[in-house]
Amino acid sequence: MATLVVGAAACWILGRWAQARLAKHVIPDYLSAVTRRLLVAPASALLAVGLIVVSLVRPQPYLVGMELGRVMQNHIASSGQSLLSMFERSASAMELASFWAVQNALDGLGVAGWGALLGWIGVFALQSALALAFVRFVVGAAAAHDVLRRLWGCTVGDDESLSCGAGEERVK
Repeated sequence: MATLVVGAAACWILGRWAQARLAKHVIPDYLSAVTRRLLVAPASALLAVGLIVVSLVRPQPYLVGMELGRVMQNHIASSGQSLLSMFERSASAMELASFWAVQNALDGLGVAGWGALLGWIGVFALQSALALAFVRFVVGAAAAHDVLRRLWGCTVGDDESLSCGAGEERVK
């Protein structure tokens, strides 16, 4: 969660930096939209790297030589019959199965060092999907904020409702 909060702050900082750099080259009405589009790829990559590093640093269970069924029995706790608990157990099962597969495959092949690191990065490709989805969410929230700010600026006046169309100036 802390990584996602830092990622949201990084998106905001990168967005402000990109807007300042693009201001001379883009029509002002389109500046925020162009900035948001250009922000998705680098911010997602940065957040994905952060999530992967956090996943690699976080302690993982040692599953070498264990049977997959035994791993699932020992590490997945049944916490209820709700839909949310079913999704939590499914996510835990997928994560444990991937840990088990990589640890046992890498141990059986005798791969060490950079090969093991690349294997773990492959396992945490799901973190990249989370990063992309989160950045798209943040960018969408920024777009909604811009629209609401523009709408608020066009409709709120001195005790009267004003409407701003495309290209119309605000009239008092």
